[in-house]
Amino acid sequence: MPKEALAVAFPPSAQSSDEVARATCADLFAATVQPVMIVDAGQDWIIEANAAAARVLGTQRRQLIGASFVSLFDEPSGRRLELALEAIRSHGVATNGDMRVAFSDSI
Repeated sequence: MPKEALAVAFPPSAQSSDEVARATCADLFAATVQPVMIVDAGQDWIIEANAAAARVLGTQRRQLIGASFVSLFDEPSGRRLELALEAIRSHGVATNGDMRVAFSDSI
């Protein structure tokens, strides 16, 4: 099964490499068709979400920002996700697992 990868190359410019990297990451984040959310594992809140994530969840992007990440999932998945977040807090890594989104008006 082939893996997908995306590489971005840009010419040297007067901007610092950090500025270019930040802008490039922001552009990629916004443009990707895959749902992506950045979550604060310590506080269980969504820091950022792209349009694809909002579309999949049937809500507006601005409604996701600051919302509880765990609350987006059904109860069994939420418990597994809380364990994964605890592993991230304790060890910096978590295992993968199947999670099911709980579609509701609670976002």
